[in-house]
Amino acid sequence: PTTGMERLPSYRLIAGICNTETVYTEGGVLFRLDPLHITFSAGNKHERLLVRNQVRPGENVIDMFACVGQFALHAAASAQDVRVTAIEISKTAFDYLIANISMNNLEDRVLPILGDCREKHPCGVANRVYMGYLHDTIEYLPHALQTLSPSGGMIHMHMSHPEKICNQIRGKIGETCEEFGVSSDVQ
Repeated sequence: PTTGMERLPSYRLIAGICNTETVYTEGGVLFRLDPLHITFSAGNKHERLLVRNQVRPGENVIDMFACVGQFALHAAASAQDVRVTAIEISKTAFDYLIANISMNNLEDRVLPILGDCREKHPCGVANRVYMGYLHDTIEYLPHALQTLSPSGGMIHMHMSHPEKICNQIRGKIGETCEEFGVSSDVQ
């Protein structure tokens, strides 16, 4: 399991060489990472690969939990005129994000920001927001709503919670959106 706000993995090397860094290719995008220090889940690969079909040309995309760029780089690779702001709190993940932006030649499309997305996010600019974080994601929704363009947009909010509280979560999303004067369609 991962722990803390920085989503640190709980692995340790028990045998073999100490260099566990690798390059993973997904949908033509390269990701350098070290699974002993970075959480990179294969479980949401389908979600990440959908990004290229979701992002429209000319969109301004915010990735609030960028990690090594799993959503941000797919979004940036979707069209030349897409602009992505990738926010990451973990310095280790941020360093890999910088390397991955460069390795994929996306420096002109991705603006990396090191910090807490609740404190360091642009306001009123996003057409699309990715929230690829599973723990307490709903607490970050007000900040995602602040990033949306006045004309609206789409928020992709990932959460992991017991099925029995789905209606409660939907209600909270609706209430939070209402507080910001926007409508919501939870799917």
